[in-house]
Amino acid sequence: MSPRTAPNLPDEGLAIGFQPYLPVEMRWERAVADGLPLDVSHAFGIFDRTLCGVQQVGMSPSDYGWLPQLGNACRACREAAGVIDDRWPQAMRGEDARVSVARRL
Repeated sequence: MSPRTAPNLPDEGLAIGFQPYLPVEMRWERAVADGLPLDVSHAFGIFDRTLCGVQQVGMSPSDYGWLPQLGNACRACREAAGVIDDRWPQAMRGEDARVSVARRL
């Protein structure tokens, strides 16, 4: 089961929780790998790739966040982050954004 959809079972019913919305500058870590240029900051995405699609053997997220507002942030990663952020529904950006389904016996 994906951590994005792991159910929480409160007494009042079934609540399907999602990862909370995070602003672009708090959502991704900087990618690190031998072979990535040090003068360009890439965002670590999924499947060992950056948001812009670069894949390197041994790539991993660093202990530091990726900051798209910095001058050395990869432009393509910044654009991909913007597209992903734009797809996040406004109604799901609040602190209490989750779907509750009442148990029916």
